[in-house]
Amino acid sequence: MKFCTTLFLRSSLLVALCILVGLSRPSSAQPVSGYTMSTFSGSYTSLTSSGGTQLFTLNDDASSSFTAPFAFTYDTKNFSSGVTIGVSSNGFLAWGSTVSAVPNSSQYGWADGVAYAICPINSDLVSYVYYQTQGSAPNRKLVVEWYQYYIWPSSSTSMVQMQAYEGTNVIEFLYFNHSFNYSNSFGSDPPYIRIGLNGGTPSTDNKMYTVSGTSTPPTDLRFTPIPPINVQLGVT
Repeated sequence: MKFCTTLFLRSSLLVALCILVGLSRPSSAQPVSGYTMSTFSGSYTSLTSSGGTQLFTLNDDASSSFTAPFAFTYDTKNFSSGVTIGVSSNGFLAWGSTVSAVPNSSQYGWADGVAYAICPINSDLVSYVYYQTQGSAPNRKLVVEWYQYYIWPSSSTSMVQMQAYEGTNVIEFLYFNHSFNYSNSFGSDPPYIRIGLNGGTPSTDNKMYTVSGTSTPPTDLRFTPIPPINVQLGVT
């Protein structure tokens, strides 16, 4: 009887140990819905003054692409270096695929249904777009800038950047003008802008600052993946 009890206790301990070891393994990916969104004050430097590559000139409903300069974990997916990053003049990009400038034949360029879309200011824009990789491995950042954009039919221009960080997988949105009001700029377009992140299934997995905004945020925005739980077990 004593032998059976000892065997049972050892088996139970082994099962518990296996469960805890599984918990201690860091997760390499998590849904964007679980990211932490915070505010900060960044320093805005246009890529036009730091040697950025122009993806396209001032354009309405344009799209293009380039290759990712480093591996990046976004939502529940690990994207390797060299994958496609598609960019639309309508204020969004998508990691891992090309994009249509006007997704799903929508009239206004909304990316609400685009998987893995990153949307610093998604609306019916006319814009230049630049991109640049800054820093040295393994601490580089990718910067994409919508330069001198305006929301049709307004002629009031501004600038916004998306910055994605190698290693930490943090995403930041930097705005040249904060609280820049577009409420009187939409003409016949619906009066809102979308700001935030889409996961692989955007309808249920997203982290949005706004889906009905009429101005840019009063501060810059940072989206941070939550660090994985790391359980340490000591056995005596």
